[in-house]
Amino acid sequence: MFGVEITIRGLQKKPFRPRGKWTVTICLTIIGLLTLANFLIADFDRSIDFCFTSLFFFLAHYSVGCFAGLTAITSVLLICAVTIFVRLHRSVKIEVAERVAASRMVYYLALGVISNVSFPFETEFQTFPLQQALTVRSTIHRPSLLLISLP
Repeated sequence: MFGVEITIRGLQKKPFRPRGKWTVTICLTIIGLLTLANFLIADFDRSIDFCFTSLFFFLAHYSVGCFAGLTAITSVLLICAVTIFVRLHRSVKIEVAERVAASRMVYYLALGVISNVSFPFETEFQTFPLQQALTVRSTIHRPSLLLISLP
């Protein structure tokens, strides 16, 4: 959310002006509403009683939507990072504090893109069917599920 906000400020006629009075409040409100929507979806759509590390099985019936969402988020992050980078590179008259803040945001956005691109490759082996996961053969995958599920 803050990356999109800095991108919008970077696209203005005078790039990277200082933040407005209500900018942080508005961004945090949007983040809070999206988090609330996430919790409501998780509360109303219960997962099966399988294992506490079964986060991937909880999302299995949302796989197409999750892929589309992850692709959209990664695209927005990449577009924002490139836009901020180009505006920083081409603009000379930017305050030092704003230039540093925008440069750090480019690093954070690039890290988000790398994380989102590498996540499907890390979880690719988790695409086996649920019935197969319940067999003895899947006991090898349970520690890896636990490791991926940890924050």
